[in-house]
Amino acid sequence: SLAEQALVCIRTVQQFGAEEYESIQYNKKINRAHAEAIENTKKEALFVSVLGVVINAAILAVLGYGGMLVSSNKLTPGALASFIMYAIIMGGTVNVMSAQYIGLMNAIAAASRLFEIIDRKPA
Repeated sequence: SLAEQALVCIRTVQQFGAEEYESIQYNKKINRAHAEAIENTKKEALFVSVLGVVINAAILAVLGYGGMLVSSNKLTPGALASFIMYAIIMGGTVNVMSAQYIGLMNAIAAASRLFEIIDRKPA
């Protein structure tokens, strides 16, 4: 990494008076990493929000259609209520699974970076 290179070669950096240049380069990399983290968090938030809206829309659609079936005596109110409860439980499970998926993707990215560091040839 940039910080590691600068610290290992600190005497060279100091001899060429490049402390300010290295500091600027480091700040650029940090800012880029911060911007990527913010972008990833926005994507995560969008994913979870859209999933929540879809799950709630599905429950409302079932409730509306089930209400029509109950009003036409094709379904009992108890059967509709039990189906909606099962649907809510399944929706919660899907929501938890999506959060686990996001965590898994973050772990894979971190492991990938860790393996890059481990596999790196010493200078």
